[in-house]
Amino acid sequence: MLEKLTGKRARLTVIETGAIVPAKLLNVVEDDMVFNLELRDSAPPHGKLIVEMFSANRHLLFPAQVGAALRPDTVSVRGIGSVVEHATDTDLNIFLAKVPVEFKLNYRTVKTFAVAGGEGGMAVELTEAIPAQTKMAITVIEDERQITTEGYVTVCHPRGKGFLAIFRFAGLSRVEMMYWNRLVRTA
Repeated sequence: MLEKLTGKRARLTVIETGAIVPAKLLNVVEDDMVFNLELRDSAPPHGKLIVEMFSANRHLLFPAQVGAALRPDTVSVRGIGSVVEHATDTDLNIFLAKVPVEFKLNYRTVKTFAVAGGEGGMAVELTEAIPAQTKMAITVIEDERQITTEGYVTVCHPRGKGFLAIFRFAGLSRVEMMYWNRLVRTA
């Protein structure tokens, strides 16, 4: 299964410190995964990790143990537990850095972060679950630009101490789609 994810970005979260290291899966050899660290100033992680990735229709989370650092920008990781899979309805890529978003829910403004994005939607961190098919307007704040669009939550599932909601766009204007696609490619 993990061989199909070669080339996809992952988020490696160090359990002991909470440090988040973005990495790209380079290769899978038996039970070992080789990741390339994506940020130049990232120190190779040590100890136990939580690895988070998105496949074409799944959100994957699993515990892992760091092996040897093969080069200063590469690390070997071995899964140590079972993979927790949650179904998604879109192909998403993890962002290098979280992107601020805000939306109104039950007459209050919720400020949070998008952690992954794709052509038709994004994954948003939440502190409380939102029922599927909830329609809302959401604003993505990128540098000084704001992309405001409407859409709906398709899936919301537990993730750590919070929740992760998959938000699908109901439709973006041509200009908004241009900004969104650029954000997905560069983030």
